[in-house]
Amino acid sequence: MSWRSTVAGLSLVVLLALPILMQGPIEPALAQGGAVPRAVDGRSLFDETLATQAMFIGTWGDAAATRWVTEHNAELARLQGQPVAAIPAVQPPVPTPLPTATPVPQRVTVEIRGLAFNPATITISRGSTIMWKNMDQVAHTATGPNFDSDLLQYSDAAGVAFGIPGRISYSCKIHPNMHGDIVVQ
Repeated sequence: MSWRSTVAGLSLVVLLALPILMQGPIEPALAQGGAVPRAVDGRSLFDETLATQAMFIGTWGDAAATRWVTEHNAELARLQGQPVAAIPAVQPPVPTPLPTATPVPQRVTVEIRGLAFNPATITISRGSTIMWKNMDQVAHTATGPNFDSDLLQYSDAAGVAFGIPGRISYSCKIHPNMHGDIVVQ
Protein backbone atom coordinates (compact mmCIF):
# COMPACT_ATOMS: atom_id res chain seq x y z
CA MET A 1 0.00 0.00 0.00
CA SER A 2 1.49 3.33 -1.03
CA TRP A 3 1.49 6.47 1.08
CA ARG A 4 -0.91 8.13 -1.43
CA SER A 5 -3.61 5.50 -0.99
CA THR A 6 -3.15 5.71 2.80
CA VAL A 7 -3.63 9.50 2.73
CA ALA A 8 -6.62 9.16 0.40
CA GLY A 9 -8.18 6.57 2.72
CA LEU A 10 -7.62 8.73 5.80
CA SER A 11 -9.08 11.76 3.97
CA LEU A 12 -12.23 9.81 3.17
CA VAL A 13 -12.56 8.68 6.80
CA VAL A 14 -12.14 12.27 8.03
CA LEU A 15 -14.69 13.58 5.52
CA LEU A 16 -17.22 10.91 6.48
CA ALA A 17 -16.68 11.48 10.20
CA LEU A 18 -16.65 15.30 9.99
CA PRO A 19 -20.39 15.79 10.55
CA ILE A 20 -20.25 13.58 13.64
CA LEU A 21 -17.09 15.26 14.99
CA MET A 22 -18.50 18.76 14.51
CA GLN A 23 -21.87 18.36 16.20
CA GLY A 24 -23.34 21.84 16.27
CA PRO A 25 -26.65 23.66 16.33
CA ILE A 26 -29.26 22.77 13.75
CA GLU A 27 -29.86 25.29 10.99
CA PRO A 28 -32.12 28.06 12.41
CA ALA A 29 -34.87 27.71 9.78
CA LEU A 30 -35.28 24.08 10.79
CA ALA A 31 -36.22 25.17 14.30
CA GLN A 32 -39.44 26.47 12.73
CA GLY A 33 -40.66 22.95 11.97
CA GLY A 34 -38.58 21.92 8.94
CA ALA A 35 -37.15 18.40 8.72
CA VAL A 36 -33.40 17.85 8.66
CA PRO A 37 -32.42 15.74 5.63
CA ARG A 38 -30.34 12.92 7.12
CA ALA A 39 -28.85 9.62 6.00
CA VAL A 40 -30.30 6.48 7.56
CA ASP A 41 -27.49 6.48 10.12
CA GLY A 42 -28.61 9.97 11.27
CA ARG A 43 -25.65 11.94 9.91
CA SER A 44 -26.23 15.24 8.09
CA LEU A 45 -24.18 18.21 7.02
CA PHE A 46 -26.66 20.30 9.01
CA ASP A 47 -24.69 19.10 12.03
CA GLU A 48 -21.94 21.52 10.98
CA THR A 49 -21.31 24.75 12.85
CA LEU A 50 -23.56 27.76 12.28
CA ALA A 51 -20.72 29.59 10.51
CA THR A 52 -20.27 26.70 8.06
CA GLN A 53 -24.03 26.51 7.50
CA ALA A 54 -24.30 30.24 6.88
CA MET A 55 -21.41 30.16 4.41
CA PHE A 56 -22.86 27.15 2.61
CA ILE A 57 -26.38 28.56 2.33
CA GLY A 58 -25.09 32.06 1.52
CA THR A 59 -23.05 30.67 -1.35
CA TRP A 60 -25.64 28.40 -2.97
CA GLY A 61 -28.99 29.45 -1.47
CA ASP A 62 -31.40 27.40 0.63
CA ALA A 63 -32.77 25.13 -2.11
CA ALA A 64 -29.37 24.24 -3.59
CA ALA A 65 -27.85 23.76 -0.13
CA THR A 66 -30.69 21.44 0.88
CA ARG A 67 -30.33 19.46 -2.35
CA TRP A 68 -26.55 19.14 -1.86
CA VAL A 69 -27.02 17.92 1.71
CA THR A 70 -29.65 15.43 0.53
CA GLU A 71 -27.36 14.15 -2.22
CA HIS A 72 -24.43 13.95 0.23
CA ASN A 73 -26.52 11.98 2.70
CA ALA A 74 -27.71 9.65 -0.06
CA GLU A 75 -24.08 9.01 -1.00
CA LEU A 76 -23.22 8.30 2.66
CA ALA A 77 -26.11 5.82 2.83
CA ARG A 78 -25.07 4.19 -0.47
CA LEU A 79 -21.47 3.79 0.72
CA GLN A 80 -22.73 2.12 3.89
CA GLY A 81 -25.04 -0.20 1.93
CA GLN A 82 -28.20 1.40 3.33
CA PRO A 83 -31.38 2.28 1.42
CA VAL A 84 -31.24 5.63 -0.39
CA ALA A 85 -34.27 7.92 -0.41
CA ALA A 86 -35.29 9.67 -3.64
CA ILE A 87 -33.74 13.10 -4.04
CA PRO A 88 -36.33 15.83 -4.72
CA ALA A 89 -35.81 18.16 -7.66
CA VAL A 90 -34.79 21.71 -6.83
CA GLN A 91 -37.08 24.33 -8.35
CA PRO A 92 -35.25 27.29 -9.86
CA PRO A 93 -35.86 30.56 -8.03
CA VAL A 94 -38.65 32.71 -9.41
CA PRO A 95 -37.14 35.97 -10.67
CA THR A 96 -38.48 39.11 -9.08
CA PRO A 97 -39.76 41.46 -11.78
CA LEU A 98 -38.03 44.81 -11.85
CA PRO A 99 -40.23 47.78 -11.18
CA THR A 100 -41.17 49.64 -14.31
CA ALA A 101 -40.58 53.34 -14.35
CA THR A 102 -43.68 55.45 -14.60
CA PRO A 103 -43.19 58.03 -17.34
CA VAL A 104 -43.06 61.55 -16.00
CA PRO A 105 -45.19 64.02 -17.95
CA GLN A 106 -43.11 66.72 -19.61
CA ARG A 107 -43.67 70.16 -21.04
CA VAL A 108 -42.00 70.32 -24.45
CA THR A 109 -41.77 73.28 -26.83
CA VAL A 110 -42.05 72.96 -30.61
CA GLU A 111 -40.96 76.16 -32.35
CA ILE A 112 -42.63 77.29 -35.55
CA ARG A 113 -39.83 78.89 -37.51
CA GLY A 114 -39.10 79.18 -41.24
CA LEU A 115 -42.53 77.77 -42.16
CA ALA A 116 -41.73 74.50 -40.34
CA PHE A 117 -42.38 72.77 -37.02
CA ASN A 118 -39.07 72.30 -35.17
CA PRO A 119 -38.65 69.46 -34.38
CA ALA A 120 -40.89 67.97 -37.05
CA THR A 121 -41.27 64.71 -35.08
CA ILE A 122 -41.28 64.63 -31.30
CA THR A 123 -41.62 61.73 -28.83
CA ILE A 124 -43.23 62.39 -25.47
CA SER A 125 -44.51 60.36 -22.55
CA ARG A 126 -48.21 60.01 -21.90
CA GLY A 127 -49.63 63.01 -20.05
CA SER A 128 -47.05 65.43 -21.48
CA THR A 129 -47.89 68.84 -22.92
CA ILE A 130 -46.56 70.25 -26.18
CA MET A 131 -46.32 74.01 -26.41
CA TRP A 132 -46.19 75.42 -29.96
CA LYS A 133 -44.49 78.80 -30.10
CA ASN A 134 -44.66 80.83 -33.31
CA MET A 135 -41.34 82.51 -34.11
CA ASP A 136 -42.35 83.47 -37.72
CA GLN A 137 -43.67 86.88 -38.72
CA VAL A 138 -46.75 85.20 -40.23
CA ALA A 139 -49.60 83.47 -38.34
CA HIS A 140 -49.75 79.67 -38.04
CA THR A 141 -51.81 76.94 -36.36
CA ALA A 142 -51.01 73.51 -34.96
CA THR A 143 -54.00 71.40 -35.92
CA GLY A 144 -54.43 67.66 -35.44
CA PRO A 145 -57.32 65.21 -35.44
CA ASN A 146 -58.49 66.22 -31.95
CA PHE A 147 -56.85 69.60 -31.32
CA ASP A 148 -56.44 73.07 -32.85
CA SER A 149 -54.25 75.82 -31.46
CA ASP A 150 -56.22 78.60 -33.17
CA LEU A 151 -54.17 81.35 -34.81
CA LEU A 152 -50.75 81.91 -33.36
CA GLN A 153 -49.28 85.31 -34.14
CA TYR A 154 -45.56 86.08 -33.74
CA SER A 155 -44.38 85.00 -30.22
CA ASP A 156 -47.80 83.51 -29.32
CA ALA A 157 -47.87 80.01 -27.82
CA ALA A 158 -50.53 77.37 -27.27
CA GLY A 159 -50.33 73.98 -25.55
CA VAL A 160 -52.07 70.64 -25.72
CA ALA A 161 -51.72 67.66 -23.32
CA PHE A 162 -51.60 64.15 -24.81
CA GLY A 163 -52.82 61.22 -22.74
CA ILE A 164 -53.39 58.41 -25.22
CA PRO A 165 -50.37 56.51 -26.61
CA GLY A 166 -49.92 56.48 -30.38
CA ARG A 167 -48.69 58.49 -33.36
CA ILE A 168 -50.48 61.75 -34.17
CA SER A 169 -49.91 63.77 -37.34
CA TYR A 170 -50.68 67.47 -37.40
CA SER A 171 -50.30 70.45 -39.75
CA CYS A 172 -50.87 74.18 -40.11
CA LYS A 173 -54.33 75.05 -41.47
CA ILE A 174 -52.94 78.17 -43.16
CA HIS A 175 -49.86 76.46 -44.66
CA PRO A 176 -50.87 72.83 -45.42
CA ASN A 177 -47.31 71.98 -46.52
CA MET A 178 -46.22 72.31 -42.84
CA HIS A 179 -46.46 68.89 -41.13
CA GLY A 180 -45.41 67.43 -37.81
CA ASP A 181 -45.72 64.14 -35.93
CA ILE A 182 -46.13 63.40 -32.25
CA VAL A 183 -45.30 59.98 -30.79
CA VAL A 184 -46.94 59.49 -27.39
CA GLN A 185 -45.51 56.60 -25.34
